[in-house]
Amino acid sequence: MVEFAKKYGSEPCKGAAVIAMGSLGAGTLHANSDLDLIIIFDSGSDDKSEGLKSIPSRQYYSRLTKAFITAISAPMTEGKLYEIDMSLRTSGFQ
Repeated sequence: MVEFAKKYGSEPCKGAAVIAMGSLGAGTLHANSDLDLIIIFDSGSDDKSEGLKSIPSRQYYSRLTKAFITAISAPMTEGKLYEIDMSLRTSGFQ
């Protein structure tokens, strides 16, 4: 993520938060768990990053999220570190 910050600058606005759902959020994570994540960020309509490549904040957080997911789900010799699930389920609780 250091390279990302060098290229695009530090986080514009008030930053972002990663919310853990599922087994990670419940504190019951095990070896076969995937990570159910929601990422939210604060963005004004005219806010931009201040790096070498200045981009609008929505684009900044979109690229940062993709870089984050790529980093923690990258294949390694032992397999992927984590499977990531970013899809929300609309069915809710029953």
